[in-house]
Amino acid sequence: MSRITNVPRKEWELFHFGQRDFFRFSINSNDREIPFTIPIQVAERYEILDVLARGGGGIIFTARDRHTKNEVLIKTLAGYSIPRASLEVPADEAVDSVRRARHHLQTERRILVQLRKLGCNNVPHPNDYIFDWNPALSGPYRTPSDEVWSLDDQELLKSEPYLVMEWVDGFSAKQVLHQFYPQGVTEQQALYILDQIASVLETMHQPWAMPHDQTWELVYQDLKPSNILIDDFGHATLIDFGGSQIVIDGELILHGSHSPGYAAPECGQNQNLTPAADVYSLGTTLYSLITGTNLRRELQRKQQSEEDARTVELDFETVGTRMSKGVRELIRACTHLEPEERLSSAIEFRDRLKPLIHEF
Repeated sequence: MSRITNVPRKEWELFHFGQRDFFRFSINSNDREIPFTIPIQVAERYEILDVLARGGGGIIFTARDRHTKNEVLIKTLAGYSIPRASLEVPADEAVDSVRRARHHLQTERRILVQLRKLGCNNVPHPNDYIFDWNPALSGPYRTPSDEVWSLDDQELLKSEPYLVMEWVDGFSAKQVLHQFYPQGVTEQQALYILDQIASVLETMHQPWAMPHDQTWELVYQDLKPSNILIDDFGHATLIDFGGSQIVIDGELILHGSHSPGYAAPECGQNQNLTPAADVYSLGTTLYSLITGTNLRRELQRKQQSEEDARTVELDFETVGTRMSKGVRELIRACTHLEPEERLSSAIEFRDRLKPLIHEF
């Protein structure tokens, strides 16, 4: 996720709907403006304060719990893609698309619950899962032939899901690089951060025995600096599990999403990923933290001359003494283009990383 800079609080519009107060603003997505609404007090309990981050179809707000007076994070969906070929076609497909998107957020909550249950403290604690009205969902929408229609399913409009999580202090690693360390953090700081993140991935990569005799296999898939929060003490928190690929009992259920430049080349190819995909992103993220390089931007530059480019060639020649031989070898071992040539898991990554960390 990345912090939103184009929707300052002063541009939020206050309006009334059904004897309730709501905020309204527009979100830019793929060069189009999507209307977004949220109650100023979600479920009459959580007072919305500001936007923290947005990405992967989700948006995270900071909020205050009126019961406990504590600040919390609230994630919800950043609008919907509502398909309808014409007014002659029933709106059932549109309703189903909304329900599928909401199911992804529910699945993210289940992932967080399981990770905390398994002892992962480097992810936000899921405090609550609640529902409230979403007036923007009613539309209006347009068909490909420019027919105007609205969604009038009241049950759908009043059941927008919100995932409430514990407050996580600090900045995203992307912000840290941009605002404080444009040339990159120290090698030791980067190793310490990535060791914590890899511990989460290590837990994710173990098959999970879930209710109803299901076995879940997960790949996080979307590791990048903007999905890592760092506090003043160097404690790292991995956020935004909405991009995870999920295989249940051997069947690919959720494809998830990824960020080009950081993601392995096999991501987005409609195939079952292995933990080696996350190992690739551990390598690219480690490189980015130490050098300050925005790999997504680098890939976009490369695609201007190579339209089909899917990866960035990492430059080890210009980093000089900022990166030791051992760390270079670790990154290279993570970022082979073929999955079978990489380190195979987060466990292997941590085994190679730990001897490189010195006390500081």
